[in-house]
Amino acid sequence: MKVQIVGSHMCPGCVEILEEMKKRNVEVDFVNIFEDFHSLKYYLMLREQEDCYAEIRKQALQSDYPENGRLGIPCMILPDGRKFLDMDEAIAALEA
Repeated sequence: MKVQIVGSHMCPGCVEILEEMKKRNVEVDFVNIFEDFHSLKYYLMLREQEDCYAEIRKQALQSDYPENGRLGIPCMILPDGRKFLDMDEAIAALEA
């Protein structure tokens, strides 16, 4: 089983989920959104199109977004295509 994680090594939540997947012996395909334009565009496509980002898109419209809004990483994409922004939900889905 291989899980794709879209994120950045600068993000504490991304580092945490990578460590958790390693502990659980889950193979990871890590997409670093700051590595190249292709990876950044892939993240932006997910953010604009996927339902799991609906709240993030709403936050981005608020004037305090730069200070208080979430970027929406890590995004965990399971082998069946389900996408999660919450680590606990992703792990529960993996174990189900």
